[in-house]
Amino acid sequence: MHSHIRKKKLRENVNKRWLSKGLITSSNRMKVLNNLKRTYTLRREDLNYITEYQKIYRKILKEAKKRDNDKFVLESKDRTKAMWQLINKEIGNTLVNDYRLELRIGDKITTCPIEITEKLNEHFINAVEELVKQNRHSNSCNSLEINYCSNTVFISLVTEEEVVKLSVNLKGKTTAGYDDIPENLVKHCIQLIKKPLAHIYNVSFNTGVFPDVWKSVKVMPLYKKGDRHDMNNYRQISIISVFAKLLERVMYNRLISFFHKNNIFTEAQYGFRKGKCIETATQALIERTQKDLDKKIYTIGIFIDLSKAYDVLNHELLLEKLSHYGVRGITNSWFRSYLTNRRQSIEINQSDYRNVLVNRFRSSLMALKQGVPQGSVLGPLLFLLYINDLPLNIHGANVVMFVDDINMLITDSDIGILQGKINKVTTELECLFNKNNLVINTNKTGIMSFYNKHKVHTVKPKVTINKMDLNYITETKFLGIHITESLKWNSHVKVLASKLCKVSFMIKSLRETLSTYMIRNLYFTKFQSLL
Repeated sequence: MHSHIRKKKLRENVNKRWLSKGLITSSNRMKVLNNLKRTYTLRREDLNYITEYQKIYRKILKEAKKRDNDKFVLESKDRTKAMWQLINKEIGNTLVNDYRLELRIGDKITTCPIEITEKLNEHFINAVEELVKQNRHSNSCNSLEINYCSNTVFISLVTEEEVVKLSVNLKGKTTAGYDDIPENLVKHCIQLIKKPLAHIYNVSFNTGVFPDVWKSVKVMPLYKKGDRHDMNNYRQISIISVFAKLLERVMYNRLISFFHKNNIFTEAQYGFRKGKCIETATQALIERTQKDLDKKIYTIGIFIDLSKAYDVLNHELLLEKLSHYGVRGITNSWFRSYLTNRRQSIEINQSDYRNVLVNRFRSSLMALKQGVPQGSVLGPLLFLLYINDLPLNIHGANVVMFVDDINMLITDSDIGILQGKINKVTTELECLFNKNNLVINTNKTGIMSFYNKHKVHTVKPKVTINKMDLNYITETKFLGIHITESLKWNSHVKVLASKLCKVSFMIKSLRETLSTYMIRNLYFTKFQSLL
């Protein structure tokens, strides 16, 4: 009974953090005044005083709640989720979440957190290894083309000022990697640790060794959709050490400058390139398609989806490509050290049905044999370099890439020639991906036959990859834009309108809960950003 009272008291304190001593005093005074109003017949002057006091009290109370809600949202890891929590609280939807994870292991449903973490870790790692094994087969492809950079990157020394400057860009989250050191703590203490950090980073670059202690990654399982008991319906959210994140950022800044100066990136790549972005990539795709359709040319689009693209990269191939692009010597050795001997551990947090007691459970560390670290600074850049030679080895197609989002347009005015081009492109794709150990997800790779308003009947040449005929689709999502075979915007506008309605509801629900400043920020980040 005593334990129950303590928990209830804790919850009250949490839910009413905004109650200051002054507000409590005002609240008690308000109760006394209301009691006098109900009990006695007061003079008009006294009644006016009580009414005025009540108005001021309610205004101050409202502002205190808004300030506390602003603080709650700003300090939350997921601000959107925090806002929906406030909305649910306002409309009375206060259902308690149960974070206890249950998984199907064999024929049984287990709730044992230790067993769940171990099995999830095995599942995530084995899924990648099985995918790599399935893709290992000999092929008679010729050697692939790749550009060669005669210059070699030079890694300059790290200064204390640079470490401090990079730490400013940290988001200051409370999340921590496997070392349990939160980002906000490092950001707060950076002036005290800038000197040893700069020294460690310089030693790392000079010796070509990435510290082993920063190679261990914490992974949080995130439910996607479907059966919650099925491990296949969870994906990994990797969290690396904040010290590793800063070190990677130092290397990233030096590499990206070198690559831009030496024009390493293919023109087909719209990610990580100056003057190019998601908007210019989608614009290039749509304008090229519309141009071909205006010329009455048959246009076939292949929207490629890669299975676990970042997880299956072959380390030796990646290091060889880095050498071609000017990353040689001690810097190449640094990347070898960075990629090898990596390990990951699954972590889950559980609470009881009242969300009062929270426990943390971790699996043992398991080795990662291939791939680049997800959640890292260098991961996307390394993947981009890994597939940088794709346009060189695909002939007869116009390629648009944004990191791992790949589209190919194959066009011709003659159906027979078009089929021949498609066969050649798919053969080259198979060869390229097999040699690079990349796996095409044929179930999610879509084929689209574009047409304009003057030509409703479309041609649908056969498209086969890895002995599987790919399906034609009428609509797909590419870089956030819903593209249809007729290039009409109806579908995209419909989806956009639905998203804007949700944000409008959010703004309307929170206008009495958050300050005007926060509502304005909410509008620009959630509404304006979608337009």
